Amino acid sequence: RVLVEDTLEMGEEHDVELLFHFSERCVVDPVEEGFVVVQDHVSVLLRLPPGGTSRVYQGNLSPMLGWRSPAFDVRVASPTVVWHARLAGPARLRTELCVSFS
Repeated sequence: RVLVEDTLEMGEEHDVELLFHFSERCVVDPVEEGFVVVQDHVSVLLRLPPGGTSRVYQGNLSPMLGWRSPAFDVRVASPTVVWHARLAGPARLRTELCVSFS
């Protein structure tokens, strides 16, 4: 289990995003707790902070999300999970990644 904690200090309200980029060999599916990311015999449960919205982008042109570039002028579609929230004041965002092997 890996816990990622982001601490934000804001004087005003802001749009906040967390982005998680995955290999094009991964399959990313939404589940009740967040997202499950699977490649071969490894899966990761990605639990995002409460209070936001999230979705998966893969090969999107608008917005330009869900790509990786293995070489100059080469694009390969790959999944990106984006979490978004409108927050004000101090905030602590906790994201949990639970790895399992099958």
